[in-house]
Formats: sequence, structure tokens, C-alpha cells
Amino acid sequence: MTATTDQLSALSELFLLWRDTFGSKAKTMGIETEQDLTSKATAWAIALQNLGCTKRIFEAAQTQSLLQEFPQSAPLDFFELGVSALSARQPSADQSYMRCIHGETDHAIILEAMSRVDVFKLRQGAAGGAEHKEFLKVYDQCVREWALGARFTQQAKLEHQERKHDYFLECRIQEVVESDDKAAKIEEYGEFIENMKQYAYERKTEQNKAFLGVLGV
Repeated sequence: MTATTDQLSALSELFLLWRDTFGSKAKTMGIETEQDLTSKATAWAIALQNLGCTKRIFEAAQTQSLLQEFPQSAPLDFFELGVSALSARQPSADQSYMRCIHGETDHAIILEAMSRVDVFKLRQGAAGGAEHKEFLKVYDQCVREWALGARFTQQAKLEHQERKHDYFLECRIQEVVESDDKAAKIEEYGEFIENMKQYAYERKTEQNKAFLGVLGV
């Protein structure tokens, strides 16, 4: 792997900018000669390539670096600064959790996180519970993937959620039909009964007909 002319130029300009901006605090960069500048730029360019640094990450890191007390001393620190800066542009994990449990599925990254967890358990669980903590972890990972360049198709995620929702209703309908205490099961799934009834009306399988019979409709 070799550094491109554009990469070397961008890094050389960055190092010189740091030297001018940070003054004596930039002495640890070890750039005294033109050769030092070229060598350092080459080493950083190769390291950043290996880390998967995109132009967006580089530009975000460069902007954010000027707000720090000292310039970054290693390519990994610079790279993570850029990833963090991009990630901060998205809703926080807690904000996304609230949007998720209230069914606000208009954000591709939130949808991606929802597709990786059991949304129905999440909505039934308490804030601070295991499902909540799992969602926060998954969402942060999705945001990081987005910052690294991944793009999530919103429509595909919506369709995925619809399939999960259908499967959820099918399982609950089956449990009611096969239960020895059907009244107790209906009471247990009270908040979902109307959705289950509508689903059964739309898909007249034998099981769904049996479920409607249990409900007396």
C-alpha cells in the first residue's frame, strides 16, 4: 500500500496548519525539515488507509482537531476523532430509543438498529432494562458503521420490520388458539389484540379463522 499524491498533500498541509495553530505545543510532531514532513505524511497516509479513513472522516477530524488542546500524536487518534465527530451528527442513543418505542421509524440508522433487536420486547421492557441496554449498544454500533461509510436503505428496513411484526402477530395468534386457557392469553396480549384481529381478518388462514372464532367474531 502506497500513499497517493493527494493524501500526502492533504497531510502535509494539515501538519503545517497544526504547527502554525498550536505553536510550541506542536513541537512533539518532530517536523524540522522538509524530509521530516514528507516521511511523517507518508507514514500517516498509509496508516489511515489501513484504518479505512475516508475523505469525510479526514475532513471531520481535521476540523475537530483544531478545537483540541494539542494536535493528535497518532493516526489512530486522528481517525477516531473524525469518526466521533461524524457520529455526533446523529441522534443520541437515548433519543433514538425513545423514537423507537414510540414507532417513529423515519430515520434509516434507527431502523437499522431496530432490525437487529427484538423491537416488541424492547417496547414492553422498562427503560434501563436489558432490552434498552442492548438497543443502545446496537444503535451506537450502527452509527459507527454509518460514520465509516455504510449506508442503510430505509425502505428495506421498513419492510423487514413489517415482516417481523407479522411474525410476532402470527406467533401470538397461535398461542391463543392452542392455549388451554384462551381467556387468560387474550388478557395477556390485550394491547395487541386489535392488531391481531386486523391481521387475522386480512389473512384468512385456518389458524386465523380459529382465532377469530375464539374472539367470537
